[in-house]
Amino acid sequence: MSELKNGGITSVSLQGLSIALVEVLKITETQAKELIAYFTFDGNNNKQTLWQRPLLKQGDGLLLVWLPLIGSHPMHLIAEWAKEAKHLEVINNKRGLGFEVEVATVLSAAIQQSSFCEDAFVFRSRIEMPDRKIGDIDVILILGDTAFVLECRNLMHPATPHEFWSVAYELNEKIDQVVRKRNYLFDNPAILSGLIAESPFSQVNRKINKVVGVVVSNSYLFEGVSDVEPYFVHVDTLFNTILTGGPLFGDMGDDGREITLHVDYFKPNVPPSETLIRAIAKPAKAEFYRQCINRMDFPIPAVDQTEPYGIFSKWVFTPPETGALRSMLNKCSFASDIVTKFE
Repeated sequence: MSELKNGGITSVSLQGLSIALVEVLKITETQAKELIAYFTFDGNNNKQTLWQRPLLKQGDGLLLVWLPLIGSHPMHLIAEWAKEAKHLEVINNKRGLGFEVEVATVLSAAIQQSSFCEDAFVFRSRIEMPDRKIGDIDVILILGDTAFVLECRNLMHPATPHEFWSVAYELNEKIDQVVRKRNYLFDNPAILSGLIAESPFSQVNRKINKVVGVVVSNSYLFEGVSDVEPYFVHVDTLFNTILTGGPLFGDMGDDGREITLHVDYFKPNVPPSETLIRAIAKPAKAEFYRQCINRMDFPIPAVDQTEPYGIFSKWVFTPPETGALRSMLNKCSFASDIVTKFE
């Protein structure tokens, strides 16, 4: 192998790489050649990227691009390779339905163990509406007199900065869908009444007075950004709020003992549905982490007087020092909901 001056790129011979793979991976020469062919970028497929195929043809040899191998996020490689074979593509195409089932399952489990949402229940995924133009509703959570219409989105993990734009785009796509379905259920209360009457929860006789739209995903990107509908929430945040009443923070007390700071949203005189809306509209941990993020600017000097200077900016997370967590939490909107528990 010979290192090119460009840095980050290595020139290798096809035979040399094949021999190395045979020795290291204990595979046959035929398997090594198949492996090399798989990881070689051929440019014939516009969906190919160097992240998934870091080998480039150069005459009779190859160029190995190191950044995808040493700098790629593992989740990014999984996202790239998840559709490479037909059987994997079939599995990948079921991710959406699988996530909907997961959301319904974990919320049902949380309700069974919760002392705050004892009268809640969940309708499982893909609930068909009489009007096909509305589309299926992914999951419905009933709590008190409120129906939460959950539009679910399973997102690939962003590994590079520009991919956060893709995640934001996919989340924004859900807004029109969840608003349309929420409005349809609100305008047609008989549909919800019929669903309840025909379900295992038919013994629960209640009138639904409010319908709330929520986008549930595996991303924290939009969590707590908007305090108006539709709300964006990570499935873990929704699960933990129903299960424990709010998030837990850990710190050290003045006497050196470990303490748990519990944000206890649920109050005896407040309907649980209103409490849940408040908790997902402005999640405590999202608000806390935003308190800890600060922008740092670094000047970039000009080469000479003919060029302007520049500024490089980055966002830095600075957690509070041990023992200082409570004082920072007191600056948050949920400060009055914090309950201190000593270990």
